[in-house]
Amino acid sequence: MRQRKFSIIGGFIIMIAAASVYHAYTSYSVAEDDELFMANVEALADGDVIIPQTYSSIHTPCYEKIEYEGKIVTQPTGEYSASCYLDPNSSNTECHSHSCSSCSSDHTDDN
Repeated sequence: MRQRKFSIIGGFIIMIAAASVYHAYTSYSVAEDDELFMANVEALADGDVIIPQTYSSIHTPCYEKIEYEGKIVTQPTGEYSASCYLDPNSSNTECHSHSCSSCSSDHTDDN
């Protein structure tokens, strides 16, 4: 009877010890995750993370006025002007902007 009583008490102590170890492990893991999260928040708040500005550009054709059959009309010159703008969805880090020129890039929206 006495041996059985010690076995029950010993098993109970082992269960408490195992529960304590598990609790300590999960508490440490959560604390470590919280520390990493706060470090990320602080880095973003301090401006340590630099996000480059990205751009897109729009090319529009250039025109010239000419006289045609006694009338003044406009016709395309074959040149393009480009205007750039900030675009967070683009991957271009350089602004492509110019007045009328024979630009070698695509004459559509540069995304």
